[in-house]
Amino acid sequence: MALIDELQKICQRLAPLGWRDLLMKVTHNSLDIQQTSPAKLKAALTKPIANVDRTLPGFEDFDGNGRQGITPGRPSQSLLYHALASPCVTRDGTGAPLLEFATPTEIETVENAVFGLEPPKLASLVQAAGGKLAVVVFALEFRPAVDTPDRAHADLVFSRTGISRVGTARAKYLPDKRGFWPEDDNNPNAFRVIPARFTAWLAVSVTGDKARVMGKLANDKGHKFWVPVHKLFDGPECLDGLDLTLAPTAEFYNMKLLKVREFLTPNAKVSPKYPNVIKEGLADLVQHGEFGRMCVVPTVHEALVAPAIDENGKLATFKVPKLGERGKEEGRGFGALEPGSGKYPAYIHIRTMVKNGQLIDLNDEPDLPKILDKGGYQALMYVDFTGEGWVDVKVSQLDSKPGIEAGSRPAYLLLGAPDFFPSAGQRELSEWANSEAVPASFRGKDKLWAVPPIPLSAIRHAANLQLPNSSFDPKEVTMTAVVGIGAIKAASGLIQRADVERASNLPDDGAGVFAPGWDASVDRKGNVTHLSIYGLGSPFPEDAKLCAALSTFWPAVAPDVYRTMPLRGGSARGTVAPLTDEEIGQVGTSPWDGVSGPRIVQVDGRSFVEIPAFLHVDYVRNAIENRFINRVTSRITSEEYQRRILAASRVYFVVGNRSDISNTRPEWLLLSFRLVAPGNPELIAAQQDAGKILSGPVYRVEACFVGYGETALDALPSPKGPRFQRIPLQRHQTLFVTSGGIFGLRRRASDPRWSAVPTE
Repeated sequence: MALIDELQKICQRLAPLGWRDLLMKVTHNSLDIQQTSPAKLKAALTKPIANVDRTLPGFEDFDGNGRQGITPGRPSQSLLYHALASPCVTRDGTGAPLLEFATPTEIETVENAVFGLEPPKLASLVQAAGGKLAVVVFALEFRPAVDTPDRAHADLVFSRTGISRVGTARAKYLPDKRGFWPEDDNNPNAFRVIPARFTAWLAVSVTGDKARVMGKLANDKGHKFWVPVHKLFDGPECLDGLDLTLAPTAEFYNMKLLKVREFLTPNAKVSPKYPNVIKEGLADLVQHGEFGRMCVVPTVHEALVAPAIDENGKLATFKVPKLGERGKEEGRGFGALEPGSGKYPAYIHIRTMVKNGQLIDLNDEPDLPKILDKGGYQALMYVDFTGEGWVDVKVSQLDSKPGIEAGSRPAYLLLGAPDFFPSAGQRELSEWANSEAVPASFRGKDKLWAVPPIPLSAIRHAANLQLPNSSFDPKEVTMTAVVGIGAIKAASGLIQRADVERASNLPDDGAGVFAPGWDASVDRKGNVTHLSIYGLGSPFPEDAKLCAALSTFWPAVAPDVYRTMPLRGGSARGTVAPLTDEEIGQVGTSPWDGVSGPRIVQVDGRSFVEIPAFLHVDYVRNAIENRFINRVTSRITSEEYQRRILAASRVYFVVGNRSDISNTRPEWLLLSFRLVAPGNPELIAAQQDAGKILSGPVYRVEACFVGYGETALDALPSPKGPRFQRIPLQRHQTLFVTSGGIFGLRRRASDPRWSAVPTE
């Protein structure tokens, strides 16, 4: 079927559902998609539009040069494509919510029409590019202006790296958001898989000074970036005179246990069979499916983690070495084997002993540190279903054509762990943290972060060069960069929109690679540093536990649960971005990670804080039992995340060392953190006492002193067993703070009245 015939089918379906009236209103009755023939529809879509009303919701960031329903070769200037693809277009011409939206397949058809209604000649594309073109595979998204490289207008954005995310339930596409979402409405403990869409393009390699690069780095002038020029799709309408057939391929690997074995037996040859190397059951490259021409869809599993079964059907185990010999000494405190190199998983779970065929949960052992330090026992191995690989496309009709480089350039695919904050972006947080939106008292090196929120898109490394059959080029260090189509443009100064609540597949929403990262780690082949996923935790919840307890070790991806299970040694950072009482199970019975937060208990007239003992908390076990709750953290937006960071920082300013909150933070435990309504009786009374009215969202916070280093209070055993410990309650106080107010309200436990206090 010709593209224009497909377009007419789409328009006939959507026109009576509010889309005809919307497009008529936004074009002052100039664009009518309800036409009686394909020829008339083509004429309507390509004729000039005298005036586009960019005041209508969703069209504020439509390209200022857009004057047609379909502008050949210019998706950002094609009004029909913008309307159907933009997640900001959600209301009809009367302002009422649209009830039906284009499907992913329909949106891609319109995308193809942008490049195919007037197909160019290959020679003209080569000449216009000013250099050789190549077939290059990209992950892509259509985004509002605020989420594009130069923020000039809404547009397609691209990366050579796409991120899918593993899960325990089928993918859920949100038509109004034009994207995927990890929540399962019927099961709060389920994580829906997040697919990643890929497309093939003719692209040109240009230097960074000429490319539209998201968050351009100082040294990007010397780097080359593949920039899309023309989309490739099947059939005779893509390029004049050529009938193209796309032949996609993909391979996926999980090599974590292979690397574990190599670490433990460095001189032995390790079998590349399952479970050491997992190739099947990770994901599928779905072609011509409900999500488009090419989409990587992770395989749904019963749990995020499973015991490893060897090729003989037996539990896969390994002998745990003495930690002081084979891992870092601090592994004794983390309860994991730590190889300490990107060549191997950063943390390896060792707290399930296998003895005489029986599984023994070492987390119940009071002398766990001694058991781990001594080693010598068989530990159960676990598999997760993360991985990495590539997506490639061959287009034989372009082989040996003048101006076309030989071969193709595959995209790198990361099958990542769940993003616990799909509504909060890594790049947005990074930009905010370095802006004047953060008060000077809290801004600066190490004041907020243990690891700064660097997005994966800012990393300049090659893709994994050690994957079997890999064809990645070690010189291509811009694999994770996010780029735009066309030349650099001036920012439009458009209003800033709140983040669209959908999961992103591009690396600016992923975390960087330091120590080791959340979505990727690094290794070396020869003298070339490359990305990998096998350098992350094995299985990934072991890594997640460390990140969560080390206070937003990967901000906007790993929740901060320092106040649930504080690490009180040399790695302590205190709570940076607190979760609320409800989110950590202090209120209700649904902590996001299956581990309830601190509680005040009375013993013989004395008050103690009872908290889970970090070493005995087992995220791997919780993942196997599906105890994580996606719903708890998924609704926390970037704006709310930022407010919480500032509210907590203001608390530390009040209770401790005002010159540097980073010194105060690990000395104080946030016992309670919750948002309160303006009519809260305690808040009203506090404002009356102090003579100050707080404006904006108000947080009620309880804090107590726990000390740090030489001042650290001794943790006492709990009658509940080794999984818990108790700390004496000291200097308990309650505060009301806002993210932006320079004053807060405080009441110490010994003082019945509230007082106003400066918070910066």
